[in-house]
Amino acid sequence: MLDVEALALLGDHVALDFVNTIEDRTGHHPDDTLRTPDDLYRWARRVGIEDVSPESPLGSPRDELGRVVHLRESVHAILVAFDNGHAPSYMAMQVVSDTCVEACTHRRLIGGPPSLTWAWDRPCLENVRYHVALEAASLLTDPRLMARTRLCAAELCGWFYLDHSKNNSRRWCSMRGCGTREKAKRRTVSHA
Repeated sequence: MLDVEALALLGDHVALDFVNTIEDRTGHHPDDTLRTPDDLYRWARRVGIEDVSPESPLGSPRDELGRVVHLRESVHAILVAFDNGHAPSYMAMQVVSDTCVEACTHRRLIGGPPSLTWAWDRPCLENVRYHVALEAASLLTDPRLMARTRLCAAELCGWFYLDHSKNNSRRWCSMRGCGTREKAKRRTVSHA
């Protein structure tokens, strides 16, 4: 079982790193690294989400973990649909949209000259879900970023990443991991 601290952050966008919190998603033994509310809290701190605490004023932290996983799977479903050239399901889009609306009711503008900034009502576990939903919506509605969003070509990976290669031709989430394994498999098959 992979720990949140050992999880590679290869998506180059917090929403993609969020979707990638399952190792070997398409394999026979997917490993969800968000098993407990504490895992969610530690992941959020690791990716730099601020104003988060292990407390959940809207219910139990375990219930909030369930809502976060539901959001993650909805974002994943949208990305897979786009990757396959299909329209995403209404339900998946509605989960992201509803979470963004909910998030906006818990933010306020603060600051002063020369500019303002957004802040959450209070530090809580829900802010992870809100932050990720807003980031996912930003990604999903940006044609430039979506044109560079890729699904790793490794057979059992299932991770998404932003392709920043010059000619937009990166195939794997990581050359060191998936790329090396896939190239080794091809060499083994060609020598057989």
